[in-house]
Amino acid sequence: MKNQFSISFLLWLLPFFICSQENKINILNADILEYKKEIKDAQILKGNVILEHDGAIMSCDSAYVYTKTNSFEAFNNIKIVQNDTLEMRGDTLFYNGNNRKAEITGNVTFKEKDLSLSTKKLMYDLKAKRAYYNNRAHINSTKSQNKLTSKKGVYHSESKTLFFKDSVELTHPKYKMISDTLIYHTASEIADFKGPSTITSKQNTIFCNKGWYDTKNDQSSFWNNAMIISEEQILSGDSIFYDSNLGIGKVYGNVVLNDTSKKQLIHGDYAFHDENKDSSLVKGNALLSHHYQQDTLHIIADQFISTNDSNNLNFLRGFNNVKFFKNDIQGICDSISYKQGDSIMELFKQPFLWSNENQISGDFIQLKLWNGTINKMNIYENSLILSLADSIHFNQIKGNNMESIFLENAIKSIYVKGNGETLYYIEKENKEPLADYNKTQCSELTIILDSNQIKTLNFSNQPTAKMNAIISTPIENQKLEGFIWNISERPLKTQFIRNEKLDIRE
Repeated sequence: MKNQFSISFLLWLLPFFICSQENKINILNADILEYKKEIKDAQILKGNVILEHDGAIMSCDSAYVYTKTNSFEAFNNIKIVQNDTLEMRGDTLFYNGNNRKAEITGNVTFKEKDLSLSTKKLMYDLKAKRAYYNNRAHINSTKSQNKLTSKKGVYHSESKTLFFKDSVELTHPKYKMISDTLIYHTASEIADFKGPSTITSKQNTIFCNKGWYDTKNDQSSFWNNAMIISEEQILSGDSIFYDSNLGIGKVYGNVVLNDTSKKQLIHGDYAFHDENKDSSLVKGNALLSHHYQQDTLHIIADQFISTNDSNNLNFLRGFNNVKFFKNDIQGICDSISYKQGDSIMELFKQPFLWSNENQISGDFIQLKLWNGTINKMNIYENSLILSLADSIHFNQIKGNNMESIFLENAIKSIYVKGNGETLYYIEKENKEPLADYNKTQCSELTIILDSNQIKTLNFSNQPTAKMNAIISTPIENQKLEGFIWNISERPLKTQFIRNEKLDIRE
Protein backbone atom coordinates (compact mmCIF):
# COMPACT_ATOMS: atom_id res chain seq x y z
CA MET A 1 0.00 0.00 0.00
CA LYS A 2 1.24 3.48 -0.80
CA ASN A 3 2.69 5.44 2.10
CA GLN A 4 2.52 2.32 4.27
CA PHE A 5 5.44 1.08 6.36
CA SER A 6 6.00 -1.93 8.50
CA ILE A 7 6.21 -1.69 12.26
CA SER A 8 9.96 -2.39 12.11
CA PHE A 9 10.47 0.71 9.98
CA LEU A 10 8.36 2.68 12.51
CA LEU A 11 10.59 1.58 15.34
CA TRP A 12 13.66 2.55 13.31
CA LEU A 13 12.26 6.08 12.96
CA LEU A 14 11.23 6.49 16.59
CA PRO A 15 14.58 7.89 17.82
CA PHE A 16 14.26 10.74 15.32
CA PHE A 17 10.63 11.56 15.89
CA ILE A 18 9.89 10.89 19.51
CA CYS A 19 12.12 8.99 21.87
CA SER A 20 15.04 11.39 21.80
CA GLN A 21 12.80 14.20 23.11
CA GLU A 22 11.83 14.48 26.76
CA ASN A 23 8.12 14.33 27.77
CA LYS A 24 7.08 13.31 24.30
CA ILE A 25 4.48 10.67 23.56
CA ASN A 26 6.07 7.27 23.03
CA ILE A 27 4.75 4.79 20.50
CA LEU A 28 5.28 1.32 21.91
CA ASN A 29 3.42 -0.72 19.33
CA ALA A 30 1.37 -0.58 16.12
CA ASP A 31 0.78 -3.06 13.29
CA ILE A 32 0.72 -0.40 10.58
CA LEU A 33 2.03 3.16 10.17
CA GLU A 34 0.54 5.40 7.46
CA TYR A 35 0.91 8.97 6.20
CA LYS A 36 -1.82 10.84 4.31
CA LYS A 37 -1.56 14.23 2.67
CA GLU A 38 -5.04 15.24 3.79
CA ILE A 39 -4.03 14.66 7.41
CA LYS A 40 -0.97 16.85 7.80
CA ASP A 41 1.67 16.33 10.46
CA ALA A 42 0.06 13.10 11.61
CA GLN A 43 1.33 9.58 11.93
CA ILE A 44 -1.52 7.18 11.36
CA LEU A 45 -1.25 4.07 13.52
CA LYS A 46 -3.43 1.01 13.04
CA GLY A 47 -3.81 -2.33 14.79
CA ASN A 48 -2.84 -3.06 18.39
CA VAL A 49 -1.74 0.53 18.97
CA ILE A 50 0.00 1.16 22.29
CA LEU A 51 1.17 4.63 23.36
CA GLU A 52 2.91 5.76 26.53
CA HIS A 53 3.32 9.12 28.19
CA ASP A 54 4.73 9.84 31.65
CA GLY A 55 3.81 6.42 32.98
CA ALA A 56 0.32 6.27 31.48
CA ILE A 57 -0.28 3.52 28.90
CA MET A 58 -2.95 3.88 26.17
CA SER A 59 -4.09 1.20 23.76
CA CYS A 60 -6.62 1.41 20.90
CA ASP A 61 -7.44 0.13 17.39
CA SER A 62 -6.07 3.23 15.60
CA ALA A 63 -4.63 6.64 16.33
CA TYR A 64 -3.36 9.88 14.78
CA VAL A 65 -0.16 11.03 16.47
CA TYR A 66 0.79 14.72 16.01
CA THR A 67 4.48 15.07 16.84
CA LYS A 68 4.62 18.85 16.48
CA THR A 69 1.90 19.45 19.08
CA ASN A 70 2.77 16.37 21.12
CA SER A 71 -0.80 15.12 20.99
CA PHE A 72 -2.86 12.34 19.46
CA GLU A 73 -6.36 11.21 18.59
CA ALA A 74 -7.37 7.61 19.24
CA PHE A 75 -10.30 5.51 18.02
CA ASN A 76 -12.14 2.36 19.13
CA ASN A 77 -11.45 0.05 22.06
CA ILE A 78 -9.57 2.74 23.92
CA LYS A 79 -7.98 1.78 27.20
CA ILE A 80 -5.86 4.02 29.43
CA VAL A 81 -4.02 2.66 32.46
CA GLN A 82 -2.17 4.80 34.99
CA ASN A 83 -0.11 3.38 37.89
CA ASP A 84 -1.89 0.03 37.52
CA THR A 85 -4.75 1.38 39.65
CA LEU A 86 -6.68 3.64 37.29
CA GLU A 87 -8.31 2.50 34.07
CA MET A 88 -10.37 4.38 31.47
CA ARG A 89 -12.14 3.07 28.40
CA GLY A 90 -14.06 4.70 25.57
CA ASP A 91 -14.69 5.03 21.84
CA THR A 92 -12.64 8.12 20.96
CA LEU A 93 -9.87 10.04 22.69
CA PHE A 94 -7.95 13.26 22.25
CA TYR A 95 -4.81 13.66 24.36
CA ASN A 96 -2.50 16.66 24.72
CA GLY A 97 0.91 15.59 25.99
CA ASN A 98 1.99 19.13 26.86
CA ASN A 99 -0.70 19.72 29.49
CA ARG A 100 -1.40 15.97 29.96
CA LYS A 101 -5.13 16.38 29.50
CA ALA A 102 -7.35 13.78 27.87
CA GLU A 103 -10.87 13.99 26.48
CA ILE A 104 -12.56 10.64 26.01
CA THR A 105 -16.02 10.18 24.49
CA GLY A 106 -18.44 7.43 23.59
CA ASN A 107 -19.13 4.58 25.96
CA VAL A 108 -16.79 5.94 28.61
CA THR A 109 -15.91 3.97 31.73
CA PHE A 110 -13.57 5.03 34.49
CA LYS A 111 -12.37 2.59 37.16
CA GLU A 112 -10.15 2.93 40.20
CA LYS A 113 -10.14 0.16 42.79
CA ASP A 114 -13.79 -0.36 43.84
CA LEU A 115 -15.00 2.83 42.07
CA SER A 116 -16.46 2.76 38.56
CA LEU A 117 -17.89 5.61 36.49
CA SER A 118 -19.75 5.54 33.18
CA THR A 119 -20.70 8.49 30.98
CA LYS A 120 -20.69 9.73 27.37
CA LYS A 121 -17.85 12.21 27.72
CA LEU A 122 -15.07 12.51 30.27
CA MET A 123 -12.12 14.88 30.66
CA TYR A 124 -9.09 13.66 32.58
CA ASP A 125 -6.07 15.61 33.75
CA LEU A 126 -3.29 13.02 34.16
CA LYS A 127 -0.99 15.51 35.85
CA ALA A 128 -3.53 16.60 38.48
CA LYS A 129 -5.11 13.14 38.46
CA ARG A 130 -8.53 14.71 38.11
CA ALA A 131 -11.49 13.51 36.03
CA TYR A 132 -14.52 15.67 35.29
CA TYR A 133 -17.68 15.60 33.20
CA ASN A 134 -20.48 17.99 32.22
CA ASN A 135 -23.07 15.45 31.17
CA ARG A 136 -24.89 12.82 33.18
CA ALA A 137 -22.72 10.11 34.67
CA HIS A 138 -23.29 6.97 36.75
CA ILE A 139 -20.90 6.07 39.57
CA ASN A 140 -20.83 2.77 41.50
CA SER A 141 -18.86 1.77 44.59
CA THR A 142 -18.75 -1.96 45.32
CA LYS A 143 -17.23 -1.31 48.75
CA SER A 144 -19.95 0.99 50.07
CA GLN A 145 -22.72 -0.29 47.75
CA ASN A 146 -23.39 3.30 46.71
CA LYS A 147 -24.77 4.16 43.28
CA LEU A 148 -24.68 7.79 42.23
CA THR A 149 -25.78 9.86 39.24
CA SER A 150 -25.34 13.56 38.48
CA LYS A 151 -25.13 15.95 35.52
CA LYS A 152 -21.74 17.38 36.50
CA GLY A 153 -18.88 15.95 38.48
CA VAL A 154 -15.18 15.99 39.33
CA TYR A 155 -13.07 13.14 40.72
CA HIS A 156 -9.78 13.92 42.46
CA SER A 157 -7.81 10.69 42.32
CA GLU A 158 -5.12 11.67 44.84
CA SER A 159 -7.54 12.85 47.54
CA LYS A 160 -10.08 10.17 46.60
CA THR A 161 -12.78 12.85 46.53
CA LEU A 162 -15.74 13.12 44.18
CA PHE A 163 -17.57 16.40 43.63
CA PHE A 164 -21.04 16.20 42.10
CA LYS A 165 -23.30 19.00 40.97
CA ASP A 166 -26.82 19.32 39.53
CA SER A 167 -29.50 16.65 40.02
CA VAL A 168 -27.36 14.47 42.26
CA GLU A 169 -28.90 11.14 43.25
CA LEU A 170 -27.16 8.71 45.61
CA THR A 171 -28.71 5.26 46.10
CA HIS A 172 -27.76 2.78 48.84
CA PRO A 173 -29.57 -0.42 49.89
CA LYS A 174 -30.69 1.39 53.05
CA TYR A 175 -31.52 4.85 51.68
CA LYS A 176 -31.75 7.21 48.70
CA MET A 177 -30.35 10.75 48.64
CA ILE A 178 -31.24 13.55 46.22
CA SER A 179 -29.23 16.78 46.38
CA ASP A 180 -28.03 19.77 44.39
CA THR A 181 -24.36 19.42 45.35
CA LEU A 182 -22.55 16.47 46.92
CA ILE A 183 -18.91 15.81 47.84
CA TYR A 184 -18.09 12.15 48.44
CA HIS A 185 -14.86 11.03 50.11
CA THR A 186 -14.19 7.47 48.97
CA ALA A 187 -11.60 6.76 51.69
CA SER A 188 -13.83 7.70 54.61
CA GLU A 189 -17.10 7.01 52.72
CA ILE A 190 -18.50 10.31 53.97
CA ALA A 191 -20.78 12.40 51.77
CA ASP A 192 -21.09 16.19 52.27
CA PHE A 193 -24.10 17.79 50.62
CA LYS A 194 -25.24 21.35 49.97
CA GLY A 195 -28.41 22.85 48.61
CA PRO A 196 -31.91 21.37 49.00
CA SER A 197 -31.36 17.70 49.88
CA THR A 198 -33.64 14.75 50.59
CA ILE A 199 -32.69 11.41 52.15
CA THR A 200 -35.33 8.68 52.05
CA SER A 201 -35.23 5.37 53.91
CA LYS A 202 -37.74 2.84 55.22
CA GLN A 203 -37.72 4.58 58.60
CA ASN A 204 -38.01 8.22 57.60
CA THR A 205 -37.43 11.05 55.12
CA ILE A 206 -34.86 13.76 55.86
CA PHE A 207 -34.81 17.28 54.41
CA CYS A 208 -32.06 19.88 54.78
CA ASN A 209 -29.92 22.39 52.88
CA LYS A 210 -26.56 21.28 54.29
CA GLY A 211 -25.20 18.20 55.97
CA TRP A 212 -23.01 15.11 55.85
CA TYR A 213 -23.64 11.38 55.80
CA ASP A 214 -21.15 8.71 56.93
CA THR A 215 -22.26 5.82 54.72
CA LYS A 216 -19.91 3.33 56.41
CA ASN A 217 -21.00 4.01 60.00
CA ASP A 218 -24.57 5.12 59.21
CA GLN A 219 -24.08 8.45 60.97
CA SER A 220 -25.33 11.77 59.65
CA SER A 221 -25.70 15.42 60.49
CA PHE A 222 -28.11 17.91 58.93
CA TRP A 223 -28.63 21.65 59.31
CA ASN A 224 -30.14 24.69 57.61
CA ASN A 225 -33.89 23.95 57.65
CA ALA A 226 -33.26 20.37 58.79
CA MET A 227 -36.28 18.11 59.19
CA ILE A 228 -36.89 14.38 59.73
CA ILE A 229 -40.32 13.00 58.82
CA SER A 230 -41.35 9.51 59.90
CA GLU A 231 -44.72 7.81 59.75
CA GLU A 232 -46.01 9.50 62.90
CA GLN A 233 -43.47 12.23 63.71
CA ILE A 234 -41.99 15.39 62.22
CA LEU A 235 -38.76 16.59 63.84
CA SER A 236 -37.01 19.85 62.95
CA GLY A 237 -34.21 21.99 64.39
CA ASP A 238 -31.20 24.14 63.59
CA SER A 239 -29.06 20.99 63.34
CA ILE A 240 -29.75 17.26 63.66
CA PHE A 241 -27.34 14.39 64.33
CA TYR A 242 -28.51 10.82 63.69
CA ASP A 243 -26.78 7.47 64.27
CA SER A 244 -28.78 4.80 62.47
CA ASN A 245 -26.81 1.89 63.94
CA LEU A 246 -27.26 3.00 67.55
CA GLY A 247 -30.72 4.42 66.91
CA ILE A 248 -29.75 7.73 68.53
CA GLY A 249 -30.74 11.21 67.37
CA LYS A 250 -29.74 14.64 68.71
CA VAL A 251 -31.27 17.99 67.75
CA TYR A 252 -29.81 21.40 68.56
CA GLY A 253 -31.58 24.77 68.48
CA ASN A 254 -35.24 25.61 67.74
CA VAL A 255 -36.35 22.02 68.25
CA VAL A 256 -39.89 21.18 67.13
CA LEU A 257 -41.23 17.63 67.46
CA ASN A 258 -44.71 17.03 66.08
CA ASP A 259 -46.01 13.59 67.09
CA THR A 260 -49.25 13.03 65.19
CA SER A 261 -49.97 9.67 66.85
CA LYS A 262 -49.85 11.20 70.34
CA LYS A 263 -51.24 14.56 69.17
CA GLN A 264 -48.28 16.27 70.79
CA LEU A 265 -46.15 19.20 69.72
CA ILE A 266 -42.87 19.78 71.61
CA HIS A 267 -40.55 22.80 71.40
CA GLY A 268 -37.11 23.15 72.97
CA ASP A 269 -33.46 24.10 72.57
CA TYR A 270 -32.11 20.52 72.61
CA ALA A 271 -33.58 17.06 72.05
CA PHE A 272 -32.26 13.52 72.39
CA HIS A 273 -34.00 10.37 71.15
CA ASP A 274 -33.13 6.70 71.70
CA GLU A 275 -35.01 4.46 69.26
CA ASN A 276 -34.05 1.24 71.05
CA LYS A 277 -35.42 2.44 74.39
CA ASP A 278 -38.18 4.40 72.65
CA SER A 279 -37.42 7.38 74.85
CA SER A 280 -36.89 11.08 74.21
CA LEU A 281 -35.56 14.07 76.13
CA VAL A 282 -36.24 17.72 75.33
CA LYS A 283 -34.78 20.57 77.39
CA GLY A 284 -34.12 24.31 77.28
CA ASN A 285 -37.26 26.48 77.01
CA ALA A 286 -39.20 23.26 76.61
CA LEU A 287 -42.89 23.51 75.70
CA LEU A 288 -45.27 20.62 75.12
CA SER A 289 -48.73 20.97 73.58
CA HIS A 290 -51.12 18.02 73.75
CA HIS A 291 -54.16 18.42 71.50
CA TYR A 292 -57.59 17.19 72.48
CA GLN A 293 -60.77 17.42 70.46
CA GLN A 294 -61.99 20.61 72.09
CA ASP A 295 -58.91 22.00 73.82
CA THR A 296 -55.11 21.91 74.04
CA LEU A 297 -52.97 21.28 77.11
CA HIS A 298 -49.75 23.33 77.08
CA ILE A 299 -46.91 22.53 79.51
CA ILE A 300 -43.67 24.46 80.08
CA ALA A 301 -40.73 22.82 81.90
CA ASP A 302 -36.95 22.94 82.01
CA GLN A 303 -36.96 19.50 80.42
CA PHE A 304 -39.27 16.67 79.33
CA ILE A 305 -38.58 12.95 79.25
CA SER A 306 -40.90 10.77 77.19
CA THR A 307 -40.90 6.94 77.28
CA ASN A 308 -43.16 4.17 76.00
CA ASP A 309 -44.08 1.09 78.02
CA SER A 310 -44.39 -2.49 76.76
CA ASN A 311 -47.89 -1.69 75.49
CA ASN A 312 -46.56 1.29 73.53
CA LEU A 313 -48.36 3.70 75.84
CA ASN A 314 -46.63 7.00 76.44
CA PHE A 315 -45.36 8.17 79.83
CA LEU A 316 -44.29 11.82 79.87
CA ARG A 317 -42.46 13.59 82.70
CA GLY A 318 -41.61 17.28 83.02
CA PHE A 319 -39.04 18.58 85.49
CA ASN A 320 -38.39 21.94 87.19
CA ASN A 321 -40.33 25.20 86.90
CA VAL A 322 -43.37 23.50 85.44
CA LYS A 323 -46.29 25.59 84.24
CA PHE A 324 -49.31 24.40 82.29
CA PHE A 325 -52.36 25.91 80.68
CA LYS A 326 -55.65 24.47 79.56
CA ASN A 327 -58.79 26.51 79.10
CA ASP A 328 -60.48 24.81 82.05
CA ILE A 329 -57.44 24.50 84.35
CA GLN A 330 -54.01 26.04 84.87
CA GLY A 331 -51.20 25.16 87.23
CA ILE A 332 -47.60 25.31 88.44
CA CYS A 333 -45.41 22.73 90.20
CA ASP A 334 -41.85 21.47 90.40
CA SER A 335 -42.44 18.36 88.27
CA ILE A 336 -45.27 16.68 86.39
CA SER A 337 -46.07 13.30 84.87
CA TYR A 338 -48.67 12.27 82.33
CA LYS A 339 -49.67 8.70 81.49
CA GLN A 340 -51.31 8.44 78.09
CA GLY A 341 -52.85 5.02 78.73
CA ASP A 342 -54.98 5.97 81.74
CA SER A 343 -54.94 9.76 81.13
CA ILE A 344 -53.59 10.47 84.62
CA MET A 345 -51.67 13.69 85.31
CA GLU A 346 -49.66 13.95 88.52
CA LEU A 347 -48.18 17.12 90.04
CA PHE A 348 -45.28 17.03 92.53
CA LYS A 349 -43.67 19.48 94.99
CA GLN A 350 -45.75 22.54 95.88
CA PRO A 351 -48.35 22.22 93.12
CA PHE A 352 -50.94 24.95 92.60
CA LEU A 353 -53.99 24.60 90.38
CA TRP A 354 -56.57 27.12 89.23
CA SER A 355 -59.97 26.03 87.96
CA ASN A 356 -62.42 28.83 87.26
CA GLU A 357 -62.44 30.86 90.54
CA ASN A 358 -60.78 28.14 92.61
CA GLN A 359 -57.16 27.87 93.67
CA ILE A 360 -56.16 24.32 94.65
CA SER A 361 -52.96 23.27 96.44
CA GLY A 362 -51.45 20.34 98.32
CA ASP A 363 -48.27 18.30 98.61
CA PHE A 364 -49.25 16.07 95.67
CA ILE A 365 -52.13 16.34 93.19
CA GLN A 366 -53.47 13.72 90.80
CA LEU A 367 -55.83 14.53 87.92
CA LYS A 368 -57.88 12.02 85.95
CA LEU A 369 -58.78 13.23 82.45
CA TRP A 370 -61.50 11.93 80.19
CA ASN A 371 -61.64 13.03 76.54
CA GLY A 372 -59.34 15.92 77.38
CA THR A 373 -61.36 17.27 80.31
CA ILE A 374 -60.82 16.76 84.03
CA ASN A 375 -63.04 14.07 85.47
CA LYS A 376 -61.57 13.55 88.93
CA MET A 377 -58.96 15.16 91.18
CA ASN A 378 -57.19 13.80 94.26
CA ILE A 379 -55.21 16.10 96.57
CA TYR A 380 -52.87 14.53 99.11
CA GLU A 381 -51.56 16.13 102.32
CA ASN A 382 -52.16 19.77 103.22
CA SER A 383 -55.07 20.00 100.79
CA LEU A 384 -56.49 23.50 100.39
CA ILE A 385 -59.08 25.02 98.04
CA LEU A 386 -59.58 28.79 97.98
CA SER A 387 -61.98 31.07 96.10
CA LEU A 388 -62.73 34.77 96.40
CA ALA A 389 -65.92 35.70 98.23
CA ASP A 390 -65.22 39.38 97.47
CA SER A 391 -62.10 41.39 96.78
CA ILE A 392 -60.42 40.57 100.11
CA HIS A 393 -62.28 37.59 101.63
CA PHE A 394 -61.85 33.95 100.67
CA ASN A 395 -64.00 30.85 100.95
CA GLN A 396 -61.70 28.07 102.13
CA ILE A 397 -61.76 24.25 102.32
CA LYS A 398 -58.93 22.40 104.07
CA GLY A 399 -58.08 18.83 105.00
CA ASN A 400 -55.50 16.09 104.88
CA ASN A 401 -56.73 14.57 101.60
CA MET A 402 -59.44 15.56 99.16
CA GLU A 403 -61.25 13.93 96.29
CA SER A 404 -63.08 16.16 93.83
CA ILE A 405 -65.43 15.29 91.01
CA PHE A 406 -65.64 17.57 87.96
CA LEU A 407 -68.55 18.02 85.61
CA GLU A 408 -68.41 20.25 82.53
CA ASN A 409 -65.04 21.67 83.61
CA ALA A 410 -66.29 22.74 87.05
CA ILE A 411 -65.95 21.22 90.54
CA LYS A 412 -69.25 19.56 91.49
CA SER A 413 -68.35 17.77 94.71
CA ILE A 414 -65.52 17.64 97.22
CA TYR A 415 -64.91 14.87 99.74
CA VAL A 416 -62.51 15.79 102.55
CA LYS A 417 -60.94 13.03 104.66
CA GLY A 418 -59.03 13.88 107.83
CA ASN A 419 -58.90 17.20 109.72
CA GLY A 420 -61.56 18.81 107.58
CA GLU A 421 -62.07 22.55 107.92
CA THR A 422 -64.20 25.07 106.07
CA LEU A 423 -64.46 28.81 106.21
CA TYR A 424 -67.07 30.33 103.96
CA TYR A 425 -68.89 33.65 103.87
CA ILE A 426 -72.63 34.07 104.03
CA GLU A 427 -73.81 35.85 100.90
CA LYS A 428 -76.98 37.89 101.06
CA GLU A 429 -79.56 37.78 98.29
CA ASN A 430 -79.61 41.57 97.92
CA LYS A 431 -75.80 41.49 97.33
CA GLU A 432 -75.10 43.63 100.37
CA PRO A 433 -71.50 43.58 101.68
CA LEU A 434 -70.47 40.41 103.45
CA ALA A 435 -71.11 40.50 107.19
CA ASP A 436 -70.66 36.98 108.56
CA TYR A 437 -68.70 33.82 107.93
CA ASN A 438 -69.01 30.25 109.12
CA LYS A 439 -66.04 28.26 110.35
CA THR A 440 -66.43 24.49 110.73
CA GLN A 441 -64.14 21.69 111.86
CA CYS A 442 -64.69 17.95 111.53
CA SER A 443 -62.97 14.70 110.64
CA GLU A 444 -64.67 14.26 107.27
CA LEU A 445 -67.01 16.33 105.14
CA THR A 446 -68.70 16.29 101.76
CA ILE A 447 -69.38 19.46 99.81
CA ILE A 448 -71.74 19.81 96.85
CA LEU A 449 -71.25 22.89 94.65
CA ASP A 450 -73.38 24.57 92.04
CA SER A 451 -71.94 27.33 89.83
CA ASN A 452 -68.93 27.35 92.14
CA GLN A 453 -71.16 28.12 95.12
CA ILE A 454 -71.58 25.74 98.07
CA LYS A 455 -74.96 24.13 97.80
CA THR A 456 -74.81 21.58 100.61
CA LEU A 457 -72.37 20.63 103.37
CA ASN A 458 -72.37 17.26 105.10
CA PHE A 459 -70.15 16.97 108.21
CA SER A 460 -69.11 13.70 109.88
CA ASN A 461 -67.60 12.70 113.21
CA GLN A 462 -68.34 15.38 115.79
CA PRO A 463 -68.29 18.56 113.73
CA THR A 464 -67.95 21.95 115.39
CA ALA A 465 -69.23 25.07 113.73
CA LYS A 466 -69.28 28.73 114.64
CA MET A 467 -70.74 31.78 112.98
CA ASN A 468 -68.52 34.85 113.19
CA ALA A 469 -68.97 38.50 112.38
CA ILE A 470 -66.47 39.87 109.91
CA ILE A 471 -66.32 43.25 111.60
CA SER A 472 -65.25 41.74 114.93
CA THR A 473 -62.52 39.45 113.51
CA PRO A 474 -59.15 40.65 112.19
CA ILE A 475 -58.70 39.76 108.52
CA GLU A 476 -55.69 37.56 109.29
CA ASN A 477 -57.81 35.45 111.64
CA GLN A 478 -60.19 34.78 108.76
CA LYS A 479 -57.61 32.57 107.06
CA LEU A 480 -57.07 28.86 107.70
CA GLU A 481 -53.60 27.55 108.51
CA GLY A 482 -51.47 27.19 105.39
CA PHE A 483 -53.37 29.92 103.53
CA ILE A 484 -51.46 31.15 100.43
CA TRP A 485 -53.19 33.12 97.70
CA ASN A 486 -50.83 32.64 94.76
CA ILE A 487 -52.93 34.15 92.00
CA SER A 488 -50.01 36.20 90.60
CA GLU A 489 -48.42 32.89 89.50
CA ARG A 490 -51.48 31.72 87.61
CA PRO A 491 -50.28 30.97 84.04
CA LEU A 492 -51.67 32.95 81.12
CA LYS A 493 -52.19 31.59 77.62
CA THR A 494 -49.77 34.12 76.12
CA GLN A 495 -46.91 32.47 78.08
CA PHE A 496 -47.33 29.33 75.97
CA ILE A 497 -47.36 30.85 72.49
CA ARG A 498 -43.87 30.00 71.21
CA ASN A 499 -44.37 31.19 67.62
CA GLU A 500 -47.08 31.87 65.07
CA LYS A 501 -47.06 28.26 63.89
CA LEU A 502 -48.05 26.93 67.33
CA ASP A 503 -51.61 25.65 67.25
CA ILE A 504 -53.50 27.27 70.15
CA ARG A 505 -56.98 25.76 70.22
CA GLU A 506 -59.81 27.33 72.15
